[in-house]
Amino acid sequence: VLVADETSLLGEYFITEKPIIFCEKTPHFSALREVLVDGMYVVKNKEDLISTLDALRNGQDPLKEKRLELIYQYLLDYGESAAENIKNVLISDVQETL
Repeated sequence: VLVADETSLLGEYFITEKPIIFCEKTPHFSALREVLVDGMYVVKNKEDLISTLDALRNGQDPLKEKRLELIYQYLLDYGESAAENIKNVLISDVQETL
């Protein structure tokens, strides 16, 4: 389990298929993280964090299938090269900020 706030590791860790608990403190995500957040547990306070960790420790991971779906849809797309995928994400990020 990764417990994190805004970090560049979210995308890289997402591919491990392990749960991510995102401690929300900033509303801005990159284009890719906007999509991946659907496969993360978003917590807003200490109580949410403890509750989510307890559930995961007890084998309750209702977002697992969603994570797998997102991994194969967005992170393991072999249709283009890694450089092409990175370029497309960067272009999308820039377009969103304009």
